[in-house]
Amino acid sequence: MTKRSANISKGYLFLALTVMAIGSSLFFLSCGGSTLTSPGFTPTPVPPTSTSTPCGYPGNTCTFTPGFTSTFTSTYTGTATQTFSPTKTNSPTITFTPTNTKTPTGTPTITITGTQTLTPSFTNTPCGYPGSTCTFTFTSTPTALTANWVESTSSAAYPARNGGGAAVFQNKMWLLGGLDGGSMYNDAWYTSDGVNWTTPQPTVTATPYPARFDHAVLAYDPGTGAKLWVIAGLDASNTRNDVWSSADGSNWTQVIGAAAFPARDKFSALVYAGKMWVLGGQVSNVAQNDVWSSTDGSTWSPAPATAPFDGREAAAAVSFQGKMWILGGTDGSTTKNDVYSSTDGATWTHVTQTSPFPARDSHTAVVFPAEPDPNAKMWVLGGYTSIGDMNDAWYSSDGSFWEQSTNTNTFWGRDAFNTLVYSNAMWVFAGEPLGGSDYNDTWHSP
Repeated sequence: MTKRSANISKGYLFLALTVMAIGSSLFFLSCGGSTLTSPGFTPTPVPPTSTSTPCGYPGNTCTFTPGFTSTFTSTYTGTATQTFSPTKTNSPTITFTPTNTKTPTGTPTITITGTQTLTPSFTNTPCGYPGSTCTFTFTSTPTALTANWVESTSSAAYPARNGGGAAVFQNKMWLLGGLDGGSMYNDAWYTSDGVNWTTPQPTVTATPYPARFDHAVLAYDPGTGAKLWVIAGLDASNTRNDVWSSADGSNWTQVIGAAAFPARDKFSALVYAGKMWVLGGQVSNVAQNDVWSSTDGSTWSPAPATAPFDGREAAAAVSFQGKMWILGGTDGSTTKNDVYSSTDGATWTHVTQTSPFPARDSHTAVVFPAEPDPNAKMWVLGGYTSIGDMNDAWYSSDGSFWEQSTNTNTFWGRDAFNTLVYSNAMWVFAGEPLGGSDYNDTWHSP
């Protein structure tokens, strides 16, 4: 088989507080480069009766000789300590400890602006006097998530392969079809622990669907009960557009021999909004950008127009936050790291043209933890890049900002492999390394 065409550190904040009182009082406070102002206090003029020490702080009693102009300047300084403890949700706690000798009273109006959404809390009176406005600017460097990988087995019972299809069905992980050198499979294997893989068939070639690779496998309920679905792909000589289903992984039914979408391989597929979807792929060696959907596996309808994303094959797709997402892939000559999303398959939003993760194809994408967990994120794993097969993992909460996870241990670099979310973990198995033999291993994180 030819290779796929391709924090914040604790800050120390110095506050200088200068009080000037000239007849009336005006206060200034400098907070980390932001200026605070607060109206002072203007005493009611009192007919002078005598000469004495000029006026002090607002509220003091002041008497002096008529016609005598007195200016009193009082300067004092104070310090404040800002303690910022970031968490993954960027909700810091900010503590101010003023040391001046005149303590303001009241509750100031605080306006927080910054590079990220922050929710500070104050343990005492911050920044100046009532009516003042305090502006903070934070630069946050959150700690990257860790995805440490454990090898469940280096030699599973299923034959080594690449280009297989996988899905979670009946509370098990399933692997169907694929290619290993000169061997092409139409088998089915499942596991509940990643170590022990079992086939429901008497032989590994007992399913009636023709052997294939670079196809799609989905778990989907058309309203008559959940089934495994095998869709399109490439056999020994031709691309296909047939669809097969099974309620047990052993007994298979051909739903349609030639679906409405053109025969293809290296396409993306997912379940979204109660339908099965087929996106892009390769038709007659040309990368596509069409979108098709079906509720029964037999009748397939195109989106009203071709999607605006460039034609691509060997991309990855997921359902996340009420949208379909397509990530990376190749147009046959250029690998990509762009991201598009859509709520209906017809109108697509170009989320980012160039993501931080290296451009790649034949990678995988999953959502972990699974929704509706509030910490759910999209993950992009492995695949083929200009520097070879990768074993990296990148995650995003919005498809625009991506960060690479830190790893102390990880799976071997590979492409055309499978990734599933199962039993509160991400699982990686099968696939091919650059210039090496196909895998039949299984890894999980955490």
